[in-house]
Amino acid sequence: MGVITYSPLGGGLLTGKYGASPAPGSGRLAENPLYTRRYADGWMFEAAQGLTAIAAEAGISPVSLAVAWAARHPAVSCPIIGARSLEQLEPSLAAADVEIPPDLYTALCRLVPAPPPATDRTEERV
Repeated sequence: MGVITYSPLGGGLLTGKYGASPAPGSGRLAENPLYTRRYADGWMFEAAQGLTAIAAEAGISPVSLAVAWAARHPAVSCPIIGARSLEQLEPSLAAADVEIPPDLYTALCRLVPAPPPATDRTEERV
């Protein structure tokens, strides 16, 4: 059996471009109500900021680290990546070269609840 993860960047949340909330006009999280409902909980922004800080400390793109983190899960066969441009695609592809040792994996996993909720269903809580 294989597990393929959907949206390892959380609709763009884990790209490193967001602060504590989406800025108006700054991508899907601000412009698309579905993505806003799905990925705009406060704890998710805190997790994204934590991932961005860990990536900066490690000298890795937040995108590369997020995709590598999703791929590192022992049950995951591969993450599904997507991009609108080559510039967006390159850091996702670079994730294949990112090594995540156990201590880094543990630090990343501490950023989210265990087990992480299915974010594709959070909008159903409304």
